[in-house]
Amino acid sequence: MKKMSNCLQYVHFSDLSPSEQNLYRIKLYSFLRRLVLEYHNFNKWYQKLFTDDGTLNADREIILCQIKDEIAGIIILKRQTDERKICTLRVAKKFQNQGIASRLVELGFEWLEDEKPLITVHKAKIQQFEPLFKKYGFQIEQQMRNYYQVFSTELVYNGALPDKKIFFNHIELNDIQRITYTLIKNNCYSLNRVVNECMMLWWNKVRSI
Repeated sequence: MKKMSNCLQYVHFSDLSPSEQNLYRIKLYSFLRRLVLEYHNFNKWYQKLFTDDGTLNADREIILCQIKDEIAGIIILKRQTDERKICTLRVAKKFQNQGIASRLVELGFEWLEDEKPLITVHKAKIQQFEPLFKKYGFQIEQQMRNYYQVFSTELVYNGALPDKKIFFNHIELNDIQRITYTLIKNNCYSLNRVVNECMMLWWNKVRSI
């Protein structure tokens, strides 16, 4: 399905030919690559959108907006019996405030057959998404700390995220704060160093159980 609006082209990934899908899979990853900094499992998650032969999984859809050969924005959707979700919504900075996000969301509603799908956003980015969420009446229902990444809070709209077993079951927040303070005091702080120290602590605790 291809729809035109103000010289923008909206394309459903599943409508592309196999050769086009291979090309766009690389282009889309390049467009989203900065998400690796926000979600450390992003690479693995992106790969799982596709089957072994490179086609998009049947319960997923990617709708992209482009001008000529340049990607302006994308929305990644998930449609299962028990879950309708907007997994990712991004518009390139130079194309923002042109109604692209709204159009992508509305096309997402059509594919999901749901106008209140689950969507989450990093707390630090809520100002970018808040006008859009208010426009469509999205309601916040959860605030999940340390769900996708250490020291981050994910805001959950139109539903709830499932419980997730993570290594914080064995590591208290005080342990993380202590490790962070020690690294800062010794002028060797980095997020990777904090994670490594926490994983070592977790492993030692697991072995002692």
